[in-house]
This record gives sequence, C-alpha cells and structure tokens, in this order.
Amino acid sequence: MIPCNLVGLVLTLITAGLSPQRSFLMAFVEVVASGILRIVALCFHWICYDRIEKWHNQRKGSSQSS
Repeated sequence: MIPCNLVGLVLTLITAGLSPQRSFLMAFVEVVASGILRIVALCFHWICYDRIEKWHNQRKGSSQSS
C-alpha cells in the first residue's frame, strides 16, 4: 500500500485490519487511530450527504419553476 496523500493515509489506517506491521509504533497508531478515524469518516459522510441533499433540493426547485 502506498498512500499518496492524507486521504490515502487515512484509508490505509482504516483498512489495515490484521495486516502484519514492521514496526510496533505503526501498529499502535493503527489501533489508536481507528476509532478516531471512524468518527471523522462518519462526519465526512454526513457533510457529503448534506451537500447532495441541498443540491437535490435546489435542482428540484429550479425544475418546478420552469
């Protein structure tokens, strides 16, 4: 796995599961960060769905006025 940016690093940490680690530090970071990153991911999903809902409502409103 080669994370290219912050999102790639976060995905690597979230999906690591039980993959073998070469360093104790990285294994510790994965265990500690998994709960925090889950909360961040849920917030990210919430923001994305909110934007989609706003776009849908805006588009729905513009099609009714035409």
